[in-house]
Amino acid sequence: MPVTEINGQQGYFEFGAATLPIGVSSQEMIFFNSEDVAKIIYLGYIDVKFQEFANQYEDLLATMQYKKLKITTVDDHQKTRSEVFGF
Repeated sequence: MPVTEINGQQGYFEFGAATLPIGVSSQEMIFFNSEDVAKIIYLGYIDVKFQEFANQYEDLLATMQYKKLKITTVDDHQKTRSEVFGF
């Protein structure tokens, strides 16, 4: 889970994504949590290791030492996620 710092507070988001085609080499990451996802359009390849991770996910969250952060704004223009992503 991506750990980051926002306004001096360290915490985590459940997911992190990078823009294409630049990818992770850029400094701009998109962070979000499961409650921010309204609909999964496509679920890619899932192997046995990911299935094992998914089965242990709740236990992993229970041992997390950081606070779960929440989306309040998406960018510097203070747009909400619904204005940017359409959900």
